[in-house]
This record gives sequence, structure tokens and C-alpha cells, in this order.
Amino acid sequence: RLQETHGRTLKLIGGMVMLALGGVMLVAPELMESLTGSLAVIGLALAGALGIMAVSRLGDA
Repeated sequence: RLQETHGRTLKLIGGMVMLALGGVMLVAPELMESLTGSLAVIGLALAGALGIMAVSRLGDA
């Protein structure tokens, strides 16, 4: 059971990071030129994934 949960979590985080990077590359690629911008994009993707996980767990309870 734990392995399935971890797999779903990894897929969610990977998908959110790819979605965020793709969106930034389409809308504002200059953000990826600096370390701060790159870290901000990845941080926002991780925050979005954590938010989705929290909402999902509230729905399960």
C-alpha cells in the first residue's frame, strides 16, 4: 500500500514540475535564465502538488 501511495505522489510531483516548466517556457521563458526564477518555478510546482495532496486527503477523510 505504501508503495502505491509513494508512486502516485512521485507522479503528481513530476507532472506538476513538467506542467510548470512547460507553462513558463511558453509564457515567460526569461524566468528560466536566473537561478532565482528557476527555483521559484519549481517551488511553485511543489507547492501546487502539496496543495493537491492536501485537498485529496481531506476528501478521503
